[in-house]
Amino acid sequence: MKRVVLSLLLCLFVGGLSAHAPKAEAQKKSAEQRQQEFAEMKVRLVAYYTAEIGLTPEEAEVFWPIFDRLQKSRWKINHERFKLIRPRRADEAPVDFARFNKRILELKVEEGKILEEFHKEMSQVLSPEKMYKFYFKIVIKLIHILVCMIYIANLGYIIILIICC
Repeated sequence: MKRVVLSLLLCLFVGGLSAHAPKAEAQKKSAEQRQQEFAEMKVRLVAYYTAEIGLTPEEAEVFWPIFDRLQKSRWKINHERFKLIRPRRADEAPVDFARFNKRILELKVEEGKILEEFHKEMSQVLSPEKMYKFYFKIVIKLIHILVCMIYIANLGYIIILIICC
């Protein structure tokens, strides 16, 4: 019975992945189109955060430059982290695990310091209630939206497979 369930889940997983293979049209987007889509997404994100947190125009004027600086700093850290964990080619030197582990920890500490600095700056701009909305209400909603998007995209099978294994 267990084999049947696992086989069925595997078939659903493979079928779900093949149904969502990248389309040639999506791959042909120009850099300008991607930048335009990113700019549109940024506008929607600003509107969403502003409404959910309840930012006044004065608060928003101070909040967004600080938030953008936080995002850029975190992007740099995540970019370096992804470079570290990417699959290695056969002709590359083997991983120095001690150095790798040390660098990952350093990046996490660096990210923690950035978040701490962000929190200090935001505490001077936003009330504790608005900080709470930023940290928890919005993040939880965005995670929920992401999970729904994955499910709607018919990749719910991955979640089921992860839960079962």
